[in-house]
Amino acid sequence: APVMAALVPWLVSRPCRQIMLVRQVNSLTVVQGQQWEGQKKIVSRFETALCGTDLLPVSKYLFSAAGKNIRPRIISAMAGAVNAHREDKVEMMMVEQKQDLVTQMCEMYHTASLYHDDVIDNADMRRGQPSVPAAWSTKHAVMGGDFVLSVAYGLLAEIDSEEVTSCMSRVVKDLVEGELLQMSGKVDTEDNLDLYLHKCYLKTATIIANGCRSVASLSDSSLADEAEQFGREIGIAFQVVDDILDYVASPEELGKPGGGADILAGVRTAPLILAARQSPRLRRLLDEGSGDCGEIVKIVVEEGGLEMAREVANEHADKALKAVEGWKESDCKNDLQEIVKICIDRNM
Repeated sequence: APVMAALVPWLVSRPCRQIMLVRQVNSLTVVQGQQWEGQKKIVSRFETALCGTDLLPVSKYLFSAAGKNIRPRIISAMAGAVNAHREDKVEMMMVEQKQDLVTQMCEMYHTASLYHDDVIDNADMRRGQPSVPAAWSTKHAVMGGDFVLSVAYGLLAEIDSEEVTSCMSRVVKDLVEGELLQMSGKVDTEDNLDLYLHKCYLKTATIIANGCRSVASLSDSSLADEAEQFGREIGIAFQVVDDILDYVASPEELGKPGGGADILAGVRTAPLILAARQSPRLRRLLDEGSGDCGEIVKIVVEEGGLEMAREVANEHADKALKAVEGWKESDCKNDLQEIVKICIDRNM
């Protein structure tokens, strides 16, 4: 309801055809319920490679659960928005096939990172069900994540592009660097919003940014920089909203630990960093290593930490929209604009 209320003034100004399009994608619940077609292709690859082995159910596990499906939808829409600029439609089918492989690859990268994250974080829940370590073991999670990555790497040979190979290699480097940055505790001991946002890029936005750059380079390389900028900014905005929801959403709504889970883990995110700048008492609690999650959440809310973090997310969302505002009008460009609104207005 809050999402719809926020969108009503904007919707009434659009033509009927576009209103119908928005109605199809204006709710994250709807997006989540619409299984991304590439998911079936990924699972099919696993079944071909692992027929009859114990690793098959492990590798399929998180792909069978309902994720947000935001990343593949962003990258698919980006591919279509870039393709709308092509005057030469020769070999378009091959370009689209390779773009689809990039989209699959990015989702495999993301999901493989979840297998490994749940080992590092000792997480019991993922996507509303027991995590792989909880359902099997940490060893199964490590091997399952490794297998998913290996299948993703294999797609590079089919795509056969130096630019895509470079982008996808950068993603792995960034994911590892981001995890090591979080493990170092630097973000959690300093009042440094820029360092936090850098971590958001490394752990979340890099997949979207490099995925967008990859699909653009396969079609019209002149748009690659703007495509990457869109992916970077919406990826950061998405993560900031995720961190806001940790304060206001339950684990059941998120499908993973919430309700102050970041605070309990000693992880400082935008709401806490920004609220601490306003509150000497909050800074003192943090310096003392207080475990009073309820009190910390209360102060963050009272000091406007959630609203200030929302402003940060909105700033990055606006930068994403600006990156593609000069592009040729198309349904896929409209989709990108709608997805930005979904990422910002979501409550799960």
